[in-house]
Amino acid sequence: MDQKIKEKIYKLSLLLVATVLLILLFIWRFNRDTSSAPVQKNNFQVTPISSGFTNETATTSETVSSISPLPAPDKFSTFVYDSTNPRKSLPVKLTCQDTHYAILIFSVKDDYRENSAAARFNQAKLCQPGEKINLNLDLSALNLSSGKYYYFVADQGLSGSWYNAR
Repeated sequence: MDQKIKEKIYKLSLLLVATVLLILLFIWRFNRDTSSAPVQKNNFQVTPISSGFTNETATTSETVSSISPLPAPDKFSTFVYDSTNPRKSLPVKLTCQDTHYAILIFSVKDDYRENSAAARFNQAKLCQPGEKINLNLDLSALNLSSGKYYYFVADQGLSGSWYNAR
Protein backbone atom coordinates (compact mmCIF):
# COMPACT_ATOMS: atom_id res chain seq x y z
CA MET A 1 0.00 0.00 0.00
CA ASP A 2 0.96 3.50 -0.62
CA GLN A 3 2.40 5.47 2.36
CA LYS A 4 -0.22 8.27 1.99
CA ILE A 5 -3.09 5.80 2.18
CA LYS A 6 -1.60 4.26 5.36
CA GLU A 7 -1.33 7.73 6.92
CA LYS A 8 -4.96 8.54 6.05
CA ILE A 9 -6.17 5.24 7.52
CA TYR A 10 -4.10 5.91 10.66
CA LYS A 11 -5.53 9.44 11.04
CA LEU A 12 -9.11 8.24 10.45
CA SER A 13 -8.61 5.49 13.05
CA LEU A 14 -7.36 8.02 15.61
CA LEU A 15 -10.29 10.33 14.85
CA LEU A 16 -12.74 7.44 15.23
CA VAL A 17 -11.24 6.38 18.59
CA ALA A 18 -11.26 10.00 19.86
CA THR A 19 -14.92 10.39 18.82
CA VAL A 20 -15.95 7.18 20.57
CA LEU A 21 -14.10 8.25 23.74
CA LEU A 22 -15.84 11.65 23.73
CA ILE A 23 -19.24 10.03 23.25
CA LEU A 24 -18.58 7.65 26.13
CA LEU A 25 -17.43 10.56 28.32
CA PHE A 26 -20.64 12.53 27.61
CA ILE A 27 -22.81 9.47 28.29
CA TRP A 28 -20.99 8.86 31.58
CA ARG A 29 -21.36 12.53 32.64
CA PHE A 30 -25.06 12.58 31.72
CA ASN A 31 -25.79 9.39 33.68
CA ARG A 32 -23.86 10.70 36.68
CA ASP A 33 -25.69 14.08 36.65
CA THR A 34 -29.15 12.51 36.53
CA SER A 35 -28.36 9.93 39.20
CA SER A 36 -27.46 12.68 41.69
CA ALA A 37 -30.85 14.39 41.32
CA PRO A 38 -33.01 14.40 44.48
CA VAL A 39 -35.11 11.26 44.78
CA GLN A 40 -38.78 11.96 45.25
CA LYS A 41 -40.74 9.75 47.61
CA ASN A 42 -44.43 9.19 46.85
CA ASN A 43 -43.97 11.34 43.74
CA PHE A 44 -43.97 14.47 45.96
CA GLN A 45 -41.43 17.15 46.63
CA VAL A 46 -42.04 20.70 47.82
CA THR A 47 -39.62 23.38 46.84
CA PRO A 48 -39.83 26.76 48.50
CA ILE A 49 -40.63 29.77 46.36
CA SER A 50 -38.46 31.95 48.58
CA SER A 51 -35.06 32.74 47.09
CA GLY A 52 -31.85 31.43 48.57
CA PHE A 53 -32.90 27.85 49.29
CA THR A 54 -31.90 24.67 47.51
CA ASN A 55 -32.81 21.01 47.74
CA GLU A 56 -29.20 19.80 47.64
CA THR A 57 -28.81 18.97 51.33
CA ALA A 58 -31.55 17.75 53.62
CA THR A 59 -31.51 18.29 57.35
CA THR A 60 -32.05 15.36 59.70
CA SER A 61 -35.60 16.54 60.34
CA GLU A 62 -36.35 16.64 56.62
CA THR A 63 -35.04 13.12 56.16
CA VAL A 64 -37.27 11.83 58.95
CA SER A 65 -40.23 13.88 57.69
CA SER A 66 -39.92 12.54 54.13
CA ILE A 67 -40.44 9.00 55.46
CA SER A 68 -43.47 9.79 57.62
CA PRO A 69 -46.85 10.44 55.97
CA LEU A 70 -47.81 14.05 55.34
CA PRO A 71 -51.00 15.33 57.03
CA ALA A 72 -54.14 15.50 54.90
CA PRO A 73 -55.24 19.02 53.87
CA ASP A 74 -58.37 18.78 56.02
CA LYS A 75 -56.14 18.58 59.13
CA PHE A 76 -55.09 22.23 58.73
CA SER A 77 -56.86 25.48 59.63
CA THR A 78 -59.06 27.06 56.98
CA PHE A 79 -60.44 30.50 56.16
CA VAL A 80 -62.80 31.98 53.61
CA TYR A 81 -61.64 34.89 51.50
CA ASP A 82 -64.15 37.17 49.77
CA SER A 83 -62.48 39.47 47.24
CA THR A 84 -65.49 41.84 47.27
CA ASN A 85 -65.25 42.24 51.05
CA PRO A 86 -61.68 41.15 51.78
CA ARG A 87 -60.64 39.97 55.18
CA LYS A 88 -57.71 42.17 56.09
CA SER A 89 -55.38 39.73 57.84
CA LEU A 90 -54.82 36.19 58.98
CA PRO A 91 -53.36 35.79 62.48
CA VAL A 92 -50.53 33.24 62.57
CA LYS A 93 -48.94 32.02 65.80
CA LEU A 94 -46.09 29.52 65.97
CA THR A 95 -42.97 28.57 67.83
CA CYS A 96 -39.90 28.46 65.60
CA GLN A 97 -38.17 25.07 65.63
CA ASP A 98 -35.40 25.63 63.06
CA THR A 99 -33.60 28.51 61.36
CA HIS A 100 -36.68 29.42 59.30
CA TYR A 101 -40.43 29.07 59.47
CA ALA A 102 -42.56 28.70 56.36
CA ILE A 103 -46.19 29.69 55.79
CA LEU A 104 -48.10 28.07 52.93
CA ILE A 105 -51.65 28.75 51.70
CA PHE A 106 -53.59 26.48 49.33
CA SER A 107 -57.11 26.46 47.96
CA VAL A 108 -59.20 23.68 49.53
CA LYS A 109 -59.60 22.38 45.96
CA ASP A 110 -55.85 21.64 45.84
CA ASP A 111 -54.06 18.85 47.70
CA TYR A 112 -50.55 20.08 48.52
CA ARG A 113 -49.30 16.48 48.60
CA GLU A 114 -50.19 16.02 44.94
CA ASN A 115 -49.39 19.49 43.59
CA SER A 116 -47.09 21.62 45.69
CA ALA A 117 -46.87 24.21 42.92
CA ALA A 118 -50.54 25.08 43.55
CA ALA A 119 -49.56 27.11 46.63
CA ARG A 120 -51.22 30.53 46.56
CA PHE A 121 -48.62 31.71 49.07
CA ASN A 122 -45.30 30.15 50.09
CA GLN A 123 -42.86 32.15 52.16
CA ALA A 124 -39.99 31.29 54.49
CA LYS A 125 -38.61 33.73 57.06
CA LEU A 126 -35.60 33.64 59.37
CA CYS A 127 -36.19 32.93 63.04
CA GLN A 128 -34.45 31.64 66.14
CA PRO A 129 -35.31 28.14 67.45
CA GLY A 130 -37.73 28.55 70.37
CA GLU A 131 -38.78 32.04 69.26
CA LYS A 132 -42.52 32.71 69.49
CA ILE A 133 -43.88 34.27 66.30
CA ASN A 134 -47.16 36.23 66.29
CA LEU A 135 -48.00 37.94 63.04
CA ASN A 136 -50.94 39.07 61.00
CA LEU A 137 -50.54 38.04 57.37
CA ASP A 138 -51.99 40.73 55.08
CA LEU A 139 -54.36 38.72 52.86
CA SER A 140 -55.26 41.67 50.63
CA ALA A 141 -51.64 41.77 49.41
CA LEU A 142 -51.73 38.13 48.26
CA ASN A 143 -54.05 38.61 45.27
CA LEU A 144 -56.35 35.76 46.33
CA SER A 145 -59.61 35.08 44.53
CA SER A 146 -62.79 34.47 46.49
CA GLY A 147 -62.91 31.01 47.99
CA LYS A 148 -61.99 28.73 50.85
CA TYR A 149 -58.34 28.16 51.71
CA TYR A 150 -56.28 26.13 54.14
CA TYR A 151 -52.93 27.12 55.52
CA PHE A 152 -50.15 25.62 57.56
CA VAL A 153 -46.80 26.51 59.00
CA ALA A 154 -43.69 24.37 58.73
CA ASP A 155 -40.04 24.43 59.70
CA GLN A 156 -37.11 24.89 57.36
CA GLY A 157 -33.35 24.67 57.82
CA LEU A 158 -30.57 26.59 56.12
CA SER A 159 -30.98 24.41 53.04
CA GLY A 160 -33.55 22.03 51.68
CA SER A 161 -37.29 22.26 51.68
CA TRP A 162 -39.74 22.77 54.52
CA TYR A 163 -40.79 19.93 56.82
CA ASN A 164 -43.00 19.31 59.87
CA ALA A 165 -46.21 20.77 58.43
CA ARG A 166 -48.64 21.72 61.20
